[in-house]
Amino acid sequence: MARVGLVGGTFDPVHIGHLILAECAREQLHLDWIEFVPTNTPPHKAEDRVTDAKHRAAMVLAAIAGVPELRMNTIELERNGRSYTSDTLRMLTTTRPQDAFVFILGSDSLEDLPNWHEPDVIVGLAELAVVIRPGSSLDVQTVIRHVPGLADRWHRVQAPLMAISSTDLRTEIAAGRSVRFQVPEAVLTYIDEVGIYR
Repeated sequence: MARVGLVGGTFDPVHIGHLILAECAREQLHLDWIEFVPTNTPPHKAEDRVTDAKHRAAMVLAAIAGVPELRMNTIELERNGRSYTSDTLRMLTTTRPQDAFVFILGSDSLEDLPNWHEPDVIVGLAELAVVIRPGSSLDVQTVIRHVPGLADRWHRVQAPLMAISSTDLRTEIAAGRSVRFQVPEAVLTYIDEVGIYR
C-alpha cells in the first residue's frame, strides 16, 4: 500500500510555498509521493476570478517537471461543477483501494474545517497533514470538538514560514513587478509566454 499525499488548491499560480509544503509533508510523514490536485470550480471562489483550468494545470506540470515524487492528479478538473474534497476522496478511495491518502492543508484551513462540506467524511477517508502557517495560533482542540474522528487522524508538519500568496503574486505580475524566486522559473516562463495575469 502506498501512502499518497494530496495537495489541493487553485494553484493560480503555483508557487514555491506549495512545493515546500509538499516536500516537508512527504519527508516528515514518509509519503511515497505527492499529488497536486488542481480544483475545477472552488466552492469558495467566484468562477470569473479563477484562471482557466488548462493554464493552472500547465503551471503545475511546469513546476513539478523532473521531480518523480511530485505528480499531478486531474480528478477535479475532469468533474463538472464545484470541487469538494469529500467527493474527491470518495472517488480516490473507491478507484484506488490499494492507496492510503493523506490530505495536506495549512493550519488556517484546519481551523475552518468544521465549515467545509462533509468534514467528517474527509477525516474518515484520509489522514490530515497540517502545516503551520505564518502567524497562526492553531487551536486543534476546538476543531476536534466540531469534527468527530479528527483527534487520531491528524499530523503536525513543520515547514519554513513563508507567507507567499497567489493573490499577491497575481497583483505583482499584473503591475509588472518581479516575482522571481517566489515562483518556479518554468512557471514564470509559461506566464510570460501565455500572457496571463497581465
